[in-house]
Amino acid sequence: MGAGGWGALSLLVVASIYVVWGAFPNPAFRISKLKGMTVPQVIARLGTPSGKAYAAPPGTSGGNLLTYYYEDMYRWPGFEYGVVFGNDVRVKYVVVGSK
Repeated sequence: MGAGGWGALSLLVVASIYVVWGAFPNPAFRISKLKGMTVPQVIARLGTPSGKAYAAPPGTSGGNLLTYYYEDMYRWPGFEYGVVFGNDVRVKYVVVGSK
């Protein structure tokens, strides 16, 4: 196999890894890793959020809980994450979506 063949094969392997890796949400945003954390702990672990709002908890029609929004531009579907804090200002929910 010539140099061009190895380059094409390497590109195919890297592209395949990126597609598989990018198809799934970032594991750092799993509720099992964040539940119960305070606002400073979340910022220390995930960085500064791209947005902040007060929103109703998932599956309800009322309430105003603090929500931090994060965007993951490196994964190909463009995942977005909402880290929702409960009334005790600790992580209660993590909402994952895509653009």
